[in-house]
Amino acid sequence: TDRFPRLRYGIGTDEQMRPAENYVLKPFKNEKEKSFSIETIKKAADALDSYIFNGLNKTMNIYNS
Repeated sequence: TDRFPRLRYGIGTDEQMRPAENYVLKPFKNEKEKSFSIETIKKAADALDSYIFNGLNKTMNIYNS
């Protein structure tokens, strides 16, 4: 609905397109992938905090790229 703002968090891969579940649900290959995933989740949580405390426009300016 367009009655309230929504936050979206996307995933992507540099590899060929494939069903999302084959990419999202697969186990991490190594510690580097696991560490990257944890940092990505932290960034998403920070964006949510920013949205709550700073509003949508400021958060979009900070996190959209």
